[in-house]
Amino acid sequence: MNQNEKSIKDPIVKFISDYLGKYPESEIRDIYKLLYQAYHGPEHFSLDPDETWMYLEGEWNALGESSLNLTKTLLEPIFINGVTPELFRLNLEPAKALGINPLDILDEFLRTAKEFPEYYPNHNMNLHESFINAWKIIGMAGKTGEIVLDLEAYKDFSLILQEHEWVAAHHSEQYRKLYKPHYRLVLKFKSPV
Repeated sequence: MNQNEKSIKDPIVKFISDYLGKYPESEIRDIYKLLYQAYHGPEHFSLDPDETWMYLEGEWNALGESSLNLTKTLLEPIFINGVTPELFRLNLEPAKALGINPLDILDEFLRTAKEFPEYYPNHNMNLHESFINAWKIIGMAGKTGEIVLDLEAYKDFSLILQEHEWVAAHHSEQYRKLYKPHYRLVLKFKSPV
């Protein structure tokens, strides 16, 4: 049985395997961040509209026309079929290139932050416990060779996270340098353009 056949059996493993196919230079913390976002949505962000707008506006204005990466898709799915709500990373670079109003992005981001848990397929599940279990599934998939992981880094990072009660994490420096992530998490987005 090859790696893809194994990965298809578990939607969580397939989700991470597909992600690593697109972002092969991701480090353990980037995999963790993706999984965290898929399970928690943008709940760890401030919901203060003024503060949220300040960060979005600053990031938006920093994206100069020459730095816009038009190879990125506007909406990048980051959900696990049948497990988590249909969540997307709305990439700011193509949004700006398309002339989308950043206030529309802000509105959808804030709505997503408020409503995200309501979209879960199983409302009775403990989201955080399910997330921790998914993280353990990824570790097991790394041990069995279903996905390629730096197992030592996985173990070390897991110990740190456990001590800090499995909080949100930032992208790695390597990921930021190579992939230049500028996005907001949204459930839906109908471009007004």
